[in-house]
Amino acid sequence: MALQALGYAGFGSAALEDWRQFGTGLVGLQAIERSDSLLAFRMDDRKQRIVIDPALPEGSRFWAGKLRMRRR
Repeated sequence: MALQALGYAGFGSAALEDWRQFGTGLVGLQAIERSDSLLAFRMDDRKQRIVIDPALPEGSRFWAGKLRMRRR
């Protein structure tokens, strides 16, 4: 298997406003409101690429990617 592309990434953090400023101001992402307690960002035609969730433990991370299977 080979990683072909990043699907999405997520981080646990209660500092939603800090993440909003970082994502929109420094990185140039579009902030997408998912709820009062969840922040998501997009950078292309996908629904979201980065999620910030204060319900997750501070500093926790998750990600998913698109894999390419090699044929034998």
